[in-house]
Amino acid sequence: MTCVPQAAKEYLATVTHNQERGGGFHVLTLNFPASFPIPHGGAFLMLSVGSEPEILLRRPMAFYDVQKKSKGVKVEILYALVGTGTSKLASIKPGTSLAALGPIGNGFSQPKRNEKVAVVAGGVGIAPFLLWGRELPPQSKKTARVLLGFRNSSQLSIAKDFGKIRIRPKTAIEGSGGDFRGTVVDLLLKELKSDSIDRILTCGPPKMIEKVCEIASNQKIPCEVSLEAKMACGLGVCLSCVTDFVKGNRPGGYTLVCQDGPVFNVEK
Repeated sequence: MTCVPQAAKEYLATVTHNQERGGGFHVLTLNFPASFPIPHGGAFLMLSVGSEPEILLRRPMAFYDVQKKSKGVKVEILYALVGTGTSKLASIKPGTSLAALGPIGNGFSQPKRNEKVAVVAGGVGIAPFLLWGRELPPQSKKTARVLLGFRNSSQLSIAKDFGKIRIRPKTAIEGSGGDFRGTVVDLLLKELKSDSIDRILTCGPPKMIEKVCEIASNQKIPCEVSLEAKMACGLGVCLSCVTDFVKGNRPGGYTLVCQDGPVFNVEK
């Protein structure tokens, strides 16, 4: 059972840091008002990235980390440079105010007692799992397997962020520098040979997700997947995030990533 969504509202947040982290990764830190609700790992927000006409639309961004502070709520967003919007976002300086709609969507489920959960994430699909891991009780942090796939060793600083929530992830790189040489899917297969897994949570590139879902289906392991989609509103109005990856109750069996997800139980 995925975590239920919270009611989204409009907020104005202030940029406090915008740090380049290597390999095209950046972490944007925002200060939200104290009234901002703590979302579940897997939820996202629609964030403005500038006022130029060509990037007027907001971008969907997963919550990387969220913490209550004495003067508001600290929100971190992990993003990668992939286009005009994220390139503009990378140039935004501390002190800038950005409009945001959120939290939007549901989140990944928390492990049941004694349940062995494996996280399989690649690239910027790593983003939802730092907050998810922060929510875990101490015993679940010991048993959770967090497998992270990177393109190269210059991106490995992101894996170190999990140390602040007392989780030691295993990293996969097809070159050298990680804990495992190969893809994160190869690492999952290795883990499954040495121990049983009760549930898989995954987010990342579409081909990676498809392979993880296939493995989960073949081995009859429940699997939750967070889907990424281009969207203009995040409210289910623009219909730009329609997907048939998971069959839904809407006409034609389609689902909306923003309103029905972004986290789906694959077995459904």
